[in-house]
Amino acid sequence: MSLSPLQQQPLKIDVETIESRIAQLFNKQSTYERQKFRLLDQLCQFLASLPMLKELMSASPHNLVRFLVWKDKTGKTQVHSVGCPCRGLGDPSQCGCPHQLAVGSVDSLIGKLRAIFKKNDRAGDQEERIGLGNPAASLLVRNTLNA
Repeated sequence: MSLSPLQQQPLKIDVETIESRIAQLFNKQSTYERQKFRLLDQLCQFLASLPMLKELMSASPHNLVRFLVWKDKTGKTQVHSVGCPCRGLGDPSQCGCPHQLAVGSVDSLIGKLRAIFKKNDRAGDQEERIGLGNPAASLLVRNTLNA
C-alpha cells in the first residue's frame, strides 16, 4: 500500500544552500565575459584618451579601427619585411621586424566589440550617415582583417 502525497515524509531541504548555489551559478562570469569586460574597459580608456574625447555611445567605426591598430602592438606574430633575411624561418628572430596581432586574434576582438556594442543598445548594421547601429559591424572595421 502506497502513501498519498500528503502522507509521505517531507524532504529535508536546505533552501539556504540551494539559494547560495543559484547565486554562484548566475554570478559566475565566463572567460569570454571577462575578456569582453577587459576589452570594454580598454576601449573606454582609449576613447577617453583621444584628442576629441569620445565615449562608447559616440564611437565611430574609424575610432574602432584606431583602437585595433593601437591593440596591434600587443601582438606576438612577427611579420617580416620582404627583404628580411629571417623571413620564412620558423624560429623567433631578433631582426627587429614588427610584431602584430594574428588575423584570428583581430577577428576575435571584432566579434567581442560587436557583442559589447550590441549589449549597449547599438545593434544592427552601422548607418554611417546618421551614426547609428553597431560600429564594429561596419565594413571599415571588417576590412581591417584584410589589410
